[in-house]
Amino acid sequence: MLTEHDCKITSSTYYAAKKRAAAHSARQVRDTALKKLITEVHAANFRVYGARKV
Repeated sequence: MLTEHDCKITSSTYYAAKKRAAAHSARQVRDTALKKLITEVHAANFRVYGARKV
């Protein structure tokens, strides 16, 4: 995308970004854990609670 606009990208920058994308950030790890918990709470309450109550 950037190369289409004549922006130069070094190979080290490309590989650093590619490597980062494979690793999960602390936020992604926490969101995954919370998603499971939210699903369990929602199911335990007959799937009737909305976002505010959950």
